[in-house]
Amino acid sequence: VLAEDACHSHAHLALADALNPQFFISSLASADSAWHHIQRAVGCDPDDGNAWVSAWVEAVRRGDTARADRALDELARVGFWTPPAMAFARWTLLNVPEGAVLLTNGDADTVPMRIAQAVEGLRPDVAVVNVPLLDVPEVARHVAATEGLPLPDTVEAFVARYDARGSSDSPDGRLYTLRDAVLDRWLAASADGSLGRPLVAALTLDPGLLGFKTGLVDAGAALVPSPEPGFDADAARAAFVGLDGAAFRGALVHPSDRSPVRRAFPFDPGSIVLFQMLQTAVTFAQALQPADAEAVLADAIVFAAAAGRPDDPLIATAREWLDADWGGEP
Repeated sequence: VLAEDACHSHAHLALADALNPQFFISSLASADSAWHHIQRAVGCDPDDGNAWVSAWVEAVRRGDTARADRALDELARVGFWTPPAMAFARWTLLNVPEGAVLLTNGDADTVPMRIAQAVEGLRPDVAVVNVPLLDVPEVARHVAATEGLPLPDTVEAFVARYDARGSSDSPDGRLYTLRDAVLDRWLAASADGSLGRPLVAALTLDPGLLGFKTGLVDAGAALVPSPEPGFDADAARAAFVGLDGAAFRGALVHPSDRSPVRRAFPFDPGSIVLFQMLQTAVTFAQALQPADAEAVLADAIVFAAAAGRPDDPLIATAREWLDADWGGEP
């Protein structure tokens, strides 16, 4: 393709992926060559959000803050992340503790939050950390240095191994990689108070990344590591105050998004928020607080209608739970 069109953005991006040593082990793999083709891709088509996503990821890997911020600016300009994704990002950021380290799952949740921070100036005190990228030593070192966070003793020399904790495709346990070592270090520091800032996880974080390491308290807009798992209905209810369901209405994926993962498994922020609201209502009902349960359910119904999902079957299910006999008044 490039022989016929030397400035074919998609072709340069495909070649960048093929040359990226993070994705492929090959004698031809070269981070510098991948970076060159990403730069060519954004230069050939500055309106291609796919290219700017790759530019952001690679800039983060290289510790190039200026180019990472440029990529975020361009992604905001072209509107690559849809209104529901941006609404979810803002809602999450607004409802985590001051100075929090916020663990995220991938491009679909991380990049909108970083756009909200870098472009809109929202919650710059929060450290948004893409957990899968912690498997890249350069990223782990850069995050630790810029956010003042500890690291395991060995980063460059870290060798993946199997860990018997949790389920896995291997009889020896799940694969324990650098991200696990970093998370274990942060969890230990959080538990003994030496981390110096709150550690929380986005609702979108793969449960397998933390669930076998620690208990989690669901606080509505985020998950908080804790020795005892649970659901904090009061914190969750506070997170829903003033939430506009209309902001969560619309396309889940940008029409130009070529990611097969994002297209096949679209991230649905409105569904996540509605589930959290209904779970909060049910939790109040189980705690024998029917007035609170009914109030949150009413808010959830309003949210669902504004978000374009008035007939969501989860609402009827929650209604059944609220109508169940939970043992009478306390």
